[in-house]
Amino acid sequence: MTKPDETGRPVWETGEKFFKLVQTGLYMMDGQSAQSPIPFKGVGGVRLVYESPSASDVRGFAGEVKQFKVFERVKGARLVGRARPGEKVVLAGTVVTNQGRAFQAIRETTADSTGRFVVEAWYPTVNQGEFKTGVNGAYMLRIGSAGKVLLISEDEVINGAVLELGG
Repeated sequence: MTKPDETGRPVWETGEKFFKLVQTGLYMMDGQSAQSPIPFKGVGGVRLVYESPSASDVRGFAGEVKQFKVFERVKGARLVGRARPGEKVVLAGTVVTNQGRAFQAIRETTADSTGRFVVEAWYPTVNQGEFKTGVNGAYMLRIGSAGKVLLISEDEVINGAVLELGG
């Protein structure tokens, strides 16, 4: 449904169903999950590879939404490790796009009853001089209060490498 704005341009009225669409989560939130102010479910196995320099007409979001975005499906690197049963595990990195825009890529899981966890990474770590979309520098893996810095290659992400993390 549309209604005109103050300039007469049509404005789409959205609702709960609109924000549950996969394509809305990709376009508005780059496939990342968010709880507030609008809940978005993360889209696994998909990553942003390109965005245009121009901004879209989308308004009302804290950050700029680019007009055009290209995503691709990837197997993703699977990080497998051990923690205390039920312990929270967080993999986080700052993704920088081909246009220099940054956003947080955060994947969370909980160790199972045996202490085993699996968390996926959809972006490689990159050197920003390469002008590729990826995690700038390194990921931080947090297991409880302990942290570990991780580098993940493009090949590991593309080929679905299983990376066993030592104790």
